[in-house]
Amino acid sequence: MSLIYANHKKFQQAETLLEGLVKDFPEKHDYLYKYGVILIRLEKYSEALRILDKLENKIGNDNAKMLYYANLNQAVAYHKMKHYEEAAKYYRKSYTAHNTVQPLIGLTKLKYEVKDCENAIKTAEKALEFGERTHEIRMYLALCKIQNKEETEGYTILKEIASKLEKENPEFKNLPDVYNDGILKLARYYTNRGEYEKALRYFHSVQSSEEEEREYRFYLGKAYYYTGKIDQSILLLEKVNNSSGAYYLLAKCYANKDNLEKTMEYIRKAAEIKPAIWSTAAEEKEFDRFKEKSSFKSFLETKGSDKETNQNNNQALDKT
Repeated sequence: MSLIYANHKKFQQAETLLEGLVKDFPEKHDYLYKYGVILIRLEKYSEALRILDKLENKIGNDNAKMLYYANLNQAVAYHKMKHYEEAAKYYRKSYTAHNTVQPLIGLTKLKYEVKDCENAIKTAEKALEFGERTHEIRMYLALCKIQNKEETEGYTILKEIASKLEKENPEFKNLPDVYNDGILKLARYYTNRGEYEKALRYFHSVQSSEEEEREYRFYLGKAYYYTGKIDQSILLLEKVNNSSGAYYLLAKCYANKDNLEKTMEYIRKAAEIKPAIWSTAAEEKEFDRFKEKSSFKSFLETKGSDKETNQNNNQALDKT
């Protein structure tokens, strides 16, 4: 029954059932293992580790396959918590218990995340020898090359992988989350090259699992702005705090909506982080619609001084 719940992603029901089974049958390795995995799915990583550590101690070296799975999920829990040294230790223990590609993929991703690309590449090359999940492994090779400033080769590999994924999934939707890092990198790449429609297609393919990411919000917001989806852009960019780029884009969004007060508010916020914004704003074509307004001209000339701020509050709607 717990497996049925898990297969239908009813993880809370599975948790309740397995918690009872573990209490009633504390020596059953299977129940401990499934309970630990369900807790990871529910993002209860510390609780999962407590259960999986107990399982590891019970099985010792007598059951290599169960030890492999226990160690692998211990690694995943530590990885999710960003406890990288412990995660690496358990990925290695898992690989020692049973030589498969999965622990090597986990180690490759971990090494990429901590910017240890030399070892990430070595681990990825070892993983490729298994001949399995090659798209995913090559993706991390590509990301490491980009991180090492070998951008042409790195993006070429990512584009090849994306092209193969599109052939397998023409709608390019609901991609496995293992491809998120590579697809998001390509979405940023196309945004920065001005290929906004393509960028949106890539962003939307990972939306369900990356929507809380600051980087995702900024670049998707930027793509929405440049494709004329102003309201959608604002919704995302307003969630990106302490970013001069996000604030400046918000100023442009509100200018597009003829909202002078909000435009000035976000220019000021952007300039507080990056003072050079004042010069950029003075040349910004999106703000041309306001440049005949005395309040906006004074705002730029005085760089939004407090005195001018008070005047702006009274003159924001002037027509001069």
